[in-house]
Amino acid sequence: MYLFSLVIEHGNRSYTTQVSALDCESAVRRYLTEQYPVARASAFGCDAPALVPDDIIYVVPMDGLTNAWHACVGREGEYLSLVCLRTCARSREL
Repeated sequence: MYLFSLVIEHGNRSYTTQVSALDCESAVRRYLTEQYPVARASAFGCDAPALVPDDIIYVVPMDGLTNAWHACVGREGEYLSLVCLRTCARSREL
């Protein structure tokens, strides 16, 4: 597994966390499943959308950068913007 650092933005607030996953899209999915439901109100306030992995619109590599992706998650006009950075080499534990 790799360690990914995520910078998540909604409205005028941002939040950072780290997630272990095999690839960036899996990291975003894992964040939405495991961390976002708990951190939603505390990180972004009461107006944060209730989003799930099925709401991922795209995960794309960032041009000119290595190990960096941008993801957008949203539904009904409410969006999260995520920058996903692979921050650690693959673990030998797999």
